[in-house]
Amino acid sequence: MRVVVDARHLGAGRGVARHLEGVLRALGEAYPEDEWLAFAPGRAPLAPPHPAVRLVRHPLPSRALFGAAALCGRPRLDRLVGGALDAVWAPAPAPLALSGSLPLVLTVHDRSFEARPRDFTPYERVWHRLARPRALAARAALVLTDTAAVRSDLLAAGWPVAPERLRVVPP
Repeated sequence: MRVVVDARHLGAGRGVARHLEGVLRALGEAYPEDEWLAFAPGRAPLAPPHPAVRLVRHPLPSRALFGAAALCGRPRLDRLVGGALDAVWAPAPAPLALSGSLPLVLTVHDRSFEARPRDFTPYERVWHRLARPRALAARAALVLTDTAAVRSDLLAAGWPVAPERLRVVPP
């Protein structure tokens, strides 16, 4: 398999970044024969979390690339890594553009951006709106949550995901 991972959070050292690093290490260990492409834009120095994971860099910063993707539908993540992919994994809802037929696996850790928007800065609230988390979830072939409570919350909140496409994968 050839899978691209939205790795914009790598190196941030908190929350989604730690989850992403841990999952990439585990995937590299368990499936070293697969091609794991961690797309991390910007120029900050980064190291791949596992030797089986290849970092794919882009000189533009994350906000410019993914902001354009949210507003224009371009650039498409799969095209930035050369295409010919089997799937994309997004470790959190964030602005993202993909080619139409490419399977997306999306991880949703919580709905804090919906339930408590005032906990976020104005910039973060705009970024969450641009991400269109519910539309990403509707487009995803599979939506993963860390806990059964988050899975239940997404269903209760009316997220457009059929229960059979919503899976709990504990960290």
